Amino acid sequence: IYGIEWDSVLQWAIDSQAIIEDDVQKDSSSWGNYDDSTGGAADNSGELQPGGTNEYWKVNNIYDLAGNVYEWTQEKYSTGTCRAFRGGNFNVFGDSYPATYRYYSDENSTDVYDRRV
Repeated sequence: IYGIEWDSVLQWAIDSQAIIEDDVQKDSSSWGNYDDSTGGAADNSGELQPGGTNEYWKVNNIYDLAGNVYEWTQEKYSTGTCRAFRGGNFNVFGDSYPATYRYYSDENSTDVYDRRV
């Protein structure tokens, strides 16, 4: 998936009223697996889980747009071999790493670092 496609899916979720814009852009902890998940999303949160573990971790039947694991995109960062990854993960905070944030790492790396784009 390209970064623009990631953004389009998030916008579709907002437009379909499945989630509000602030939950996508400012704080995704109410619908993703984060260290600080809230409400129903807090059940089983804060550690890596198989997809589909919690019904609150989805929007329009799509899981892991927010939290749980970073999702790699084909979006290039700079002219090197860095690619963007999106969505945050289980051991970060949803207000610091909402679904819209971009992070990057070398595409050949097996270890992911939290670097904001």
